[in-house]
Amino acid sequence: MGFRGDFARRVLPIDLDPRLEKPEERTGFLHADPVAWARTNRPRLLTAALTLLIAHAAAGRPQAHVPPFGSFEEWSRIVRAALLWIGEGDPCAGRKDITTESDPNLELLRRILTTWHTCYGTAPRTLSEVKDDIHSKAQHVGPDTTRNTWNDLLDALCACDRRSDGKTVDVRILGNKLRRWHGRVLDGKRFVSTEKDRTNMALWKIETI
Repeated sequence: MGFRGDFARRVLPIDLDPRLEKPEERTGFLHADPVAWARTNRPRLLTAALTLLIAHAAAGRPQAHVPPFGSFEEWSRIVRAALLWIGEGDPCAGRKDITTESDPNLELLRRILTTWHTCYGTAPRTLSEVKDDIHSKAQHVGPDTTRNTWNDLLDALCACDRRSDGKTVDVRILGNKLRRWHGRVLDGKRFVSTEKDRTNMALWKIETI
């Protein structure tokens, strides 16, 4: 299951690992029908949950040192903090990779940041210069040649264009992508364009944070 766009940050995933080849054939559950059991024991379960929240509030709602959960501050301050207070795991821990895994554009940005930084470091370049550099430095892959870092950059940039033949970069489409990603920090790096060259072409570079 994947989550697109802003929806990814609104999800708390739960991973269930039965450690079986055929989990649908699993037996030996603590409760054969967990839904029916929960309905039958709802008063006791609800009382336990509310008792935890009351005890946490009576203690002054101590907060654990965990990353904030933007837009859900109240839930994090009350429910999440109460669970951490009694030694349970962080309910937000499952969100660690969900944004990247659920957003192919974010994974593409990571590829481009990594390969571009390998080739250029933090030096500014126009997209036309990048296209020319790739054309002259990427290797033709055949029986007697091997790929290099410029081939990796070419692959990453061509992935921006669904119609690409994988051999050349469409600077117009790439420029549109970079403008959308401008300033977006990922793995301590981001693309910025704050100047132009003598031909009035935008200069792009990676800025490390």
